[in-house]
Amino acid sequence: HPWAALFAEPEQADQLKWGREPLVFAASDAIRSLLDRDRVEYWLRQANLRYPQATVSYGAQDAGPTLYTQTRSSIASPLTGFIDADSVAAHIDNGATLVLYYTEQWDAALARFCAELGERLAATVRTFAYLTAPGRDGSVPHRDHPDVFVVQVAGSKHWRLHDLPEGDRWTSGPIDDPRPPTRE
Repeated sequence: HPWAALFAEPEQADQLKWGREPLVFAASDAIRSLLDRDRVEYWLRQANLRYPQATVSYGAQDAGPTLYTQTRSSIASPLTGFIDADSVAAHIDNGATLVLYYTEQWDAALARFCAELGERLAATVRTFAYLTAPGRDGSVPHRDHPDVFVVQVAGSKHWRLHDLPEGDRWTSGPIDDPRPPTRE
């Protein structure tokens, strides 16, 4: 299988039931090496990220980009929305979650991974990175239409997984009235 490189035990790829039920597995060292706290810190301080490439939220409530961005000057022109790493760190210390969108757009290793996996699967592969304060939920209960691989690279989290509703008539996004999780 072209996606077997994701797994610490490649034979687990045969257990995937795309779009039907979750599979919990250990990620390969190669995949886990693509992201760590130092890399996130580097992106925040050196990659010139701007809102909305990175957002800060408290559950479903956005912190408001002006609370974690700054304006910089370039050739006498003000440019707004640059991520301020120190402000982001303060928000995380206060229980927030940082979300980095499409990290493959500014990280060469993730770009190669997404391109290779996308070519093998004949699909678009995108990456999102979450840095969540300890003991906090990184997101509200929600459903995603695409198949999602979640790779926990550090710390621990209590994950709650919900089944998809019956039939094809459901949408991505927050779950208004979630049933109890089917797997924790």
